[in-house]
Amino acid sequence: MSRYATVVLLICIVASARAQSDDTRGNDVIQHYVRWRGGSAFQALRSIHLTASVMDGGIAGTKQVWATRQGLYLEHEQTDQFVTSLAVWGKTTWRTNLSGQPEPISRSEANHYGRDASLLFAGIFAGELGATIGTRPDESFDGLLCNVFRVSFGDTDTYDFFIAPRTGELKAVRSTVDRRTQMTVYAQWHVVDGVRQPFAQEVRSSNQASQSSLTARSIVANELPANNLLQMPNNSVPFRFSKDSDWSGWIKFDFVDGKRIFIPAEVNGRKVLLLLDSGAETTVLGKETASGAGINCAGQIGMEGSGGSDAAALCTGVSVSIGNASISGIVAARMDLDALGRNVGLPIAAILGQEVFNSAIIDIDFQQSRIAFRSPTSFTPPNEARRLALSPWAGDRIVSVSVEGMPAIPAYFDLGNGSPLDLFPSYWKPLHLLDGRVVTESQMGGSGGKKPVSVAVLKTVSIAGIEFRNVRTNFTADVATTENSEVVKGNVGMPIFDHFHLMIDYPHNQIYMIPYSSGPITLNP
Repeated sequence: MSRYATVVLLICIVASARAQSDDTRGNDVIQHYVRWRGGSAFQALRSIHLTASVMDGGIAGTKQVWATRQGLYLEHEQTDQFVTSLAVWGKTTWRTNLSGQPEPISRSEANHYGRDASLLFAGIFAGELGATIGTRPDESFDGLLCNVFRVSFGDTDTYDFFIAPRTGELKAVRSTVDRRTQMTVYAQWHVVDGVRQPFAQEVRSSNQASQSSLTARSIVANELPANNLLQMPNNSVPFRFSKDSDWSGWIKFDFVDGKRIFIPAEVNGRKVLLLLDSGAETTVLGKETASGAGINCAGQIGMEGSGGSDAAALCTGVSVSIGNASISGIVAARMDLDALGRNVGLPIAAILGQEVFNSAIIDIDFQQSRIAFRSPTSFTPPNEARRLALSPWAGDRIVSVSVEGMPAIPAYFDLGNGSPLDLFPSYWKPLHLLDGRVVTESQMGGSGGKKPVSVAVLKTVSIAGIEFRNVRTNFTADVATTENSEVVKGNVGMPIFDHFHLMIDYPHNQIYMIPYSSGPITLNP
């Protein structure tokens, strides 16, 4: 979502004569840029503190941002529907979700935010944080032929700057980060303490509901955040259990088609079957569920799923009761789950998302078709359980999985995925994994619609020391969905995990798994 997007005030670069060498041209461009931004005042700039009004999708609010040339980035956004924060500095890496729960940020994500923060300052021209600068062909932007330069940091992420040739003004930046591209447009440049700063920003993306705009109220130079603002907050949306208990008790669930778990629960007192989905960044309500429970929903935000982009309203004051446990204060999304149900082939009234995973140990016994929610402070795993790390990435969790004996790769842990395994283009294409296999062309359904996918059978897939054979695998397309990433290489789904007794511990970034069989396990492709 755009609330996690970095507010970037990027570098203005003016092209010098084409007859010059690239090195000479680059030096002249940097000198011109430094003079345009403020010369010695810009070179001395070490940090900024921005206070702004924002329109995030269809939701108005305010935002504060602190950024330094050394990669510190702190963001705080507040609207009528939610309050979110994000902090990156050294070993401090966290954010809060829409419900205000703290979540860890991976080191790779932290590097992205730190790089973005550094782009505000002159240090990138000296190679700080590994920055390099190269020329690009001129391109048109909003009817103006612009000089284009690229800043990169040694990987596949790039930042292309569109510069007005006559003035040197930065018009826009096209950023491509983890295969996602968006355009940030800049305007209303004003001098602050001798340095030009843009007071208007607009983020354009392919999802209309994810677009955002920012109008600065103030920009203060060389002002650092107070240390307490960098401290991770406590979980303000915990699970609560009945008196003298630390768990929900066992609850029978419906295991529909052997692919998806539906749990009997109450949403604001209304009985409903909830689809359990570890891949859902937030709890999602269908329109009928929200209206029937009397829940207020407003605004519009962008959502991204395996099928592409979609739009959703935000719902506040949501509570969920499951057995002897309850959780309240959830900020949920309301969207057309009828359409999602048609895409995945079954009706869905509501989706139980990561708020519950962040607040409890989720104990799933597939052999008995039962589930329990336990207190993270009193849980002790069985001795025979195998521990597997759950690493954070972009609001989700990833596990390690090995394909046909090759080195392990990071893959999403996704109980909402009805397929055993999806492999992403950044992994399967360079290895030519489809060569020599029988391939069927199909479509993958999920939030946002359906996308093309190639289907083939892998000989073996291994996770938690258990080998699976004849694994029907989706080889996803190179399109803008959650099934396409440079960092994450795949998605492990329910037909793999239902061969284990699972104890899922998001609060401690781990999962305990007890295999029902010592393996190997042959799946029906």
